[in-house]
Amino acid sequence: MPVFCWVCLLLFFLAPSVRGQELLDLVGLFGRQMVGNEGARLKQHIDSIDFQFAMTVSENAGFFDVQNKGEYKAGFLADFKTAGQKSLIEIARDSLEFGLGQYGIRRYKKAEESFQRAKRLLEQANATDHIVYLRIVSSLGLAYLVQGRWLEAEKNIAWSVEKSKNTLGKQSAAYIANLNNQAKLHQALGKYNEAEQEFEEAIKLSESLFGGSMQTAIVTNNAAMLAGVLGRNELAIGKMNEAINYSIKGQKKIIEGQSFDNRRFRLNLGTLLLAQGKLTEAENIFLLIKKEADNRGQTKSQEYGTLLNLMGVLYLQMGNNEKVEEYLLKSLDVYRKRFTDVNYLSAKVLNDLGNFYRLRGRFEDAERRLSASLAMRQSIYEPTHPDFVKTQEDLAILYWRTGRIEKAYPLYKEVMDKTMVFIREYFGPMSEAEKSKYWATTESRFQRFFNFALDAKSQLPILTNDFYEYHLATKSILLNATSKIRKHILTGNDNSLKEDYLAWLDLKEQLMEAYTYSKIKQKAQNIDREELEQRANKMERTLSSRSTSFANEYDAGRTTTKQISTLLGEHEAVVDIVRVTTFHQSFTDESRYVVFVLKQNEDTPHLVVLDRGKELESRSVKFYRNAVKITDTLSYRSFWASIEPEVAAKKKIYVSLDGVYNQINLNTLQKTKKEYLISKYDFVLLGNAKDLLGIKTSPINSGSTEATLVGFPNYGSGFEPLPGTEVELEAISKILKAKNVAVSTYIRSEASENRIKLLNNPAILHVASHGYFFPDTEMNTGTTFGIQNQNANQNPLLRSGLVLSGATAQANTANIAATDDGFLTAYEVVNLNLEKTGLVILSACETALGDVRFGEGVYGLQRAFSLAGAKAIIMSLWKVDDAATQQLMTNFYTNWVSGGDILGSFKKAQLQLKEKFPAPYYWGAFVVTGI
Repeated sequence: MPVFCWVCLLLFFLAPSVRGQELLDLVGLFGRQMVGNEGARLKQHIDSIDFQFAMTVSENAGFFDVQNKGEYKAGFLADFKTAGQKSLIEIARDSLEFGLGQYGIRRYKKAEESFQRAKRLLEQANATDHIVYLRIVSSLGLAYLVQGRWLEAEKNIAWSVEKSKNTLGKQSAAYIANLNNQAKLHQALGKYNEAEQEFEEAIKLSESLFGGSMQTAIVTNNAAMLAGVLGRNELAIGKMNEAINYSIKGQKKIIEGQSFDNRRFRLNLGTLLLAQGKLTEAENIFLLIKKEADNRGQTKSQEYGTLLNLMGVLYLQMGNNEKVEEYLLKSLDVYRKRFTDVNYLSAKVLNDLGNFYRLRGRFEDAERRLSASLAMRQSIYEPTHPDFVKTQEDLAILYWRTGRIEKAYPLYKEVMDKTMVFIREYFGPMSEAEKSKYWATTESRFQRFFNFALDAKSQLPILTNDFYEYHLATKSILLNATSKIRKHILTGNDNSLKEDYLAWLDLKEQLMEAYTYSKIKQKAQNIDREELEQRANKMERTLSSRSTSFANEYDAGRTTTKQISTLLGEHEAVVDIVRVTTFHQSFTDESRYVVFVLKQNEDTPHLVVLDRGKELESRSVKFYRNAVKITDTLSYRSFWASIEPEVAAKKKIYVSLDGVYNQINLNTLQKTKKEYLISKYDFVLLGNAKDLLGIKTSPINSGSTEATLVGFPNYGSGFEPLPGTEVELEAISKILKAKNVAVSTYIRSEASENRIKLLNNPAILHVASHGYFFPDTEMNTGTTFGIQNQNANQNPLLRSGLVLSGATAQANTANIAATDDGFLTAYEVVNLNLEKTGLVILSACETALGDVRFGEGVYGLQRAFSLAGAKAIIMSLWKVDDAATQQLMTNFYTNWVSGGDILGSFKKAQLQLKEKFPAPYYWGAFVVTGI
């Protein structure tokens, strides 16, 4: 053994400078065989750790070479064996290595042939349990993956994952590499849930096994790019920077200070910045990478083609049209020279070119390119794949914009139906934050279709129904999904699920405390806010995936126009308002308000279109809010006059609001100097018109036997006391007790944040105090009511809330307890247990305000109490008069306990107050939702 080791050592010192034949002469036949055996032994060790990782480069899967450092030594020694001395396994390994070499230079067909030859040799030798066979099948799956041959890739990768898990275990390079490859495949197939879970597992295992290595960099990079696809831009950029750091630590080869492979990570970072609209930052990255590639003559690779494609898209967004076509055509040329004529990379460039030509009015060129892309993607992808569906939509838009409605409609209808299927399959298991970011990337498709429907409805009347039913399916989609999942957990029999839900609530409390800390204090307290957010989202995602309520709702079928109209009485109607952003060749800053009016037993809703959306959202609403103390017939003409003819003969109007209509109270619109709409109609506000199905079958009870009253808090400095709230609560308590309602009243120091947090499903919750909402434009540096403004800017639920005992206007997080600082934010309200609460009354200023999200309502206290489970909510749109509010609430409870329903009792109370205070400012601030 010592003699053999000296031979090996001699070879390594001589190898770089001595020719192969001279070495053979030095060691002789015996030495050559011994050296070859040592090489085979080293090779066998490397077989267990050397697996290829699929890497995302922009939108594409690419090969990444992470060979073990001993590979050169092993290969060098193994080559000393003659062909006749090698076993079938060693010959197969040689074929595998040759294939990997071909793969590395993007000769995929040659690589595939070598892999197949190696596979046949081992099958001939009955050695399918050998580690080399696993490497071959794994590499073959990757070869299919990078070529977009999904079915073949799936078969080989799935086998490799299972085999590596069962033979080598999860703590192995083989399992991690194959799991990563499977995740990349699932992403390519649009199976985002599976891909996300697999990437997370692969990252965790890779960090444990490899540490800060290139392997970990690759998997982290892939997870980052998937997050980008899902619209989670901040998370994506954070992960990509992690990947870049890993790649710097683990890079295998250095060229002028940067590895070639590191450029791929930087390219992806530029891609994410491009998606986030940070165009200059993205351009700087792309130009630097292009300069490096040009200087090194690396202009024929897949990555260079991707770079050119991205630069074409970038310059399209920057309006530099001269460069767009140049870069896209060059990218297409690179791909065609590297691959066959049909490949998914070329398909993407053709799609981008088609859209560019459409925007430039070159419609024939656009159709030629988009049609080619569609045919190519049809041969590569399943019919539901997001990329294929995108090209279908782009072609449908071209047909629409060139007046070929008959060709556009069937294609567009197919696109929308596939999108609904995709939402059903993917949307459920996400956290609410993740749902919100994903929906932001998907909503624009519905907005484009709504524009198409408006333009083409005269030619195809069926489009009115299509528009309305897609709207019903997606209006308040985020609110409905989260509410249903919560209800499923809390009302179900799965105690384990409930325990996990409570653990998630505890984590949210920790996160709330982190929001009150500055970055300096977070660091001093060893608090990682971003890590807490990620943990909370992950826990919520797990909870959601275990709740089937959202998927079941869609499996039951889409709500139809006819289903709603058959529920309406003779004197009832639905008024459903939809804000539509105007789209021509692209979106503009204009908007329209589309009003659907549905009456009893109608098959198709009536349509009213208000074209002055931008004016309604600026001058009109500002005038309305300033005119609530005076005679104002102008606001009626702006917001209701066009709708009036459709509902003139009706009395009860179910209204689903959108956009600017969330900022007004329809009851206060003044048709003439003496007539307000409150006297003409009974308005019922719904989050979504399809909620009528539940309201008609399960109305909220008209009375209650339990009530919790909270108000007249002991404020700290900076808040005016509200003595009227104490009188209000005393009067309400007497009214309820007289009807044998059990009343719990908390005032002064007991009117605290913690007191409300401890509530457990009171039938009625009445809070009389100050409320607040801060638009993000008012938030700057520092803190507001204890919350760091940089955190509050990102989350409107941190900018609205109720002011309770102990609150001070100059709240300083250094001397307050975040769990009871006197400010109950909407973020904290979401965690309250109100699943069995029939009515919440927020007798405070501006409790109905928040960030208006088109199609989703108001992000503030209204949304928070709905998510907490409250069925009906009464809240205010503007600062209210203390004495008038006290009288309004007293009137309401008196009417309600006398046997009226909530809505009728509150309307009667408003009319009673109107007798004393005619101006809407006094009686019209409050609205009722959820009934």
